[in-house]
Amino acid sequence: MKRYALSIETATHVCSVALHEAGELLGHFTYHVPLTHSRVLLDMVYAALQAAAIHMRDLALVAVGQGPGSYTGLRIGVSFAKGVCYGRGIPLVPVSTLETIAAATRGFPLPDDALRYVLLDARKGDAYGMVLDGEDVVVAPHRCRVSSSLLEEQKAVRAACDGRFVCFLGSGADVHAKALRTITATTMITGVYPQAASVGYLAWKKFAAGYSVDMDAFSPLYLGRTTFLKAL
Repeated sequence: MKRYALSIETATHVCSVALHEAGELLGHFTYHVPLTHSRVLLDMVYAALQAAAIHMRDLALVAVGQGPGSYTGLRIGVSFAKGVCYGRGIPLVPVSTLETIAAATRGFPLPDDALRYVLLDARKGDAYGMVLDGEDVVVAPHRCRVSSSLLEEQKAVRAACDGRFVCFLGSGADVHAKALRTITATTMITGVYPQAASVGYLAWKKFAAGYSVDMDAFSPLYLGRTTFLKAL
């Protein structure tokens, strides 16, 4: 049985590639220069495969960050991932960029019952948000609007988290750090970005549970204007 997974994350200015064997990280490459994904992705994939002495034919699946994120970046990553899957006849497993950001904090010293509130900046005061527990289970909807009224209304954020300790992270948290730090019983981890290593970790769990998508029907989630969900 094939046990290798190639993971690709291109939703933000960071381009990254990783290889896993049955969910265990073998290696990863990350490039932090914006607007270069189309030029560096192929070389990064081949470098990762060569470093691990793995061939494309050895892959069991390709995992890809599905957004929300940059239109151009996602098109590059998803198109490449689909091409490999079609060519090798293997499944595609997409992973939410918000879940990927949260997974990057595994091992951080947080309270056992802490929630991770991921905010991905969508500009003009907007963000995509997701609340996850320590087991990577989503406990609140993944779309929200970060506005001055929301940031000032602490009860709205606290209600989304049932009064539990909250850790804010993601580019949206970085942008709105000053306001978010005024909310009680919270902390913040800055500079956390989506990584292919986390995409592969989450994708293998989905794959082992039998999850994959119809590649013809699948399309990524692009950043855009959102509305605040009252459920939060």
